[in-house]
Amino acid sequence: MDKPIMDISHHQTVTDWTKTAGAVEAAYIKATEGQGYMDPKFREFTQAAQSHGIPKGFYHYASLNDTANPATDARAEARGFLKATAPYTKELPYALDIETNKSGLDRGQVVQWIAAFFDELEQNGVKDYVIYSYTPFLDDNLPKDHPFGKIRLWLAAYTETPKLPKGWAAYWLWQYTDRGSVPGIAGKVDLSRKPS
Repeated sequence: MDKPIMDISHHQTVTDWTKTAGAVEAAYIKATEGQGYMDPKFREFTQAAQSHGIPKGFYHYASLNDTANPATDARAEARGFLKATAPYTKELPYALDIETNKSGLDRGQVVQWIAAFFDELEQNGVKDYVIYSYTPFLDDNLPKDHPFGKIRLWLAAYTETPKLPKGWAAYWLWQYTDRGSVPGIAGKVDLSRKPS
């Protein structure tokens, strides 16, 4: 089996980067969340992955905080994400992690939010990006005719066979467990793989 792609944040403790580097294909590292929050391990993990030759990418955890101005909120989050990651090189596409809607944006507002986030990335020269989420969230929070089906999908599904959300014909990456084990990391790790 191919080596997995891991995603990590301050919830993980890496004890031996050399062991980890030999066990994974690449790493997604949490950079930011909402407005004004940078993951406390972001810089450390990014520099360590770089120095150990682990291909890496960065993800932003969306907050969907502003029901009055979802597009303004999304653009601010995108700019914070870009600012945090600008000093570093990456080998994987930028990822938008969208999996909670605590403020209760309606489906139209969620569409507006996602569109504005990616538009802000594009206006800043970023053309390579993906959506990370899981099927029940996307089906519940997007209309059936949403416009995002051509954006590559990093799908979380801890089942034997992942079920695609409405609007997508395939997934780009499948996060198949949130309880994986990786040498050199204490505790459980999210692991993903490409379609076979």
